Amino acid sequence: MSGLPEQMWRWRFASWEVLLQWENRDMRIVNPANTIIARHPWLYRLLGYRFTLWYDLRLLKRCTHICMIGKDWQLSRGARLERLKARQWNIQELEL
Repeated sequence: MSGLPEQMWRWRFASWEVLLQWENRDMRIVNPANTIIARHPWLYRLLGYRFTLWYDLRLLKRCTHICMIGKDWQLSRGARLERLKARQWNIQELEL
């Protein structure tokens, strides 16, 4: 999400959430753009990047799958770390 304008990443994550929910009706989709911290920029400024990433990783640890969206996710330090952790925790990566 870092490095992209807020409107772009919100739209991108919301679009993929709808698509993934439609494709995988039995799965509960966790959208990182819908966390309490992502919805309230003042909270992000208060808690900072490290706490936000820690919170996202705690959410990821409870997931069974991960989906790296967009062609440019590799540009995000947080996305790269989430994918690395997903592999370490044997979380499957969805291929669309």
